[in-house]
Amino acid sequence: MKSKPKLRLILGDNCTQKCVFCSRDFNATKHSQMKFEFAEECIKAFSKTSGETVCFSGGEPLLYKKLPALIGSVKSLGLRAQITTNGTLLHSLPLELIKKLDVIHISLNSLRDETHKVIAGASKKYGLDFILRNIDRLVKENVYFKINCVYLKKYPEEISSVIKFCLDQAIPVRLMNDMLDDADYHREYLRFTEKFAGNDLIKYRTTTNPGFEACKNCDLRINCASTRAVWCFPDMTVTPCPYQKNIVEQSADIASQVTISYNYISS
Repeated sequence: MKSKPKLRLILGDNCTQKCVFCSRDFNATKHSQMKFEFAEECIKAFSKTSGETVCFSGGEPLLYKKLPALIGSVKSLGLRAQITTNGTLLHSLPLELIKKLDVIHISLNSLRDETHKVIAGASKKYGLDFILRNIDRLVKENVYFKINCVYLKKYPEEISSVIKFCLDQAIPVRLMNDMLDDADYHREYLRFTEKFAGNDLIKYRTTTNPGFEACKNCDLRINCASTRAVWCFPDMTVTPCPYQKNIVEQSADIASQVTISYNYISS
């Protein structure tokens, strides 16, 4: 059965890392941040669709000071709350708040400190040890989380080590593809995933974007997994695609934009 589209709130572009596969502008001198009132309006509008899940991401969503209040809003409306984080700041969240999240997605692409620094552009202040300690805390506290691991063709052995690390602890893995790469990369990604066929702990994409009218001539379609979410950005854009933001008409009525975008990808 096809899963229902999520609401994905990009709370800001500030982050503690500079991952090689990230689409953020690392040279930006000023960081954008979503207005709290806009986020609240998007959540309320989404609760009136048949959607069930709100996912907070960024940048690093744990840098957003009003995140606890937004999580509270999501749960009060009977929706599922998820977060996608690089894991460096999870220790700053109270356990009570962490347990309100239905799923925590943690990005991890290497278990070696030097390679992690190259892939994630991590500083000494937020190194691999922060992530691993926070993962250990979640395991000990029996908190449900998944590891997001992007397949990087330069580092297949690193990716395999991360997957083994997860399987040894029965941690679910989402083996993700780099949307900004080409068709050759996509074929290599599919070959890499073959070894994990039948393993229920590892999820990966074997199909490309089925495509809407606006997707037909898009260069990113071969690796695209984005049309299953309503994306909301700090500039108050609401769209079913993070790369083609003019698919649905933008208006002052945020609630209508959320509904239109949801219906567009649910059709």
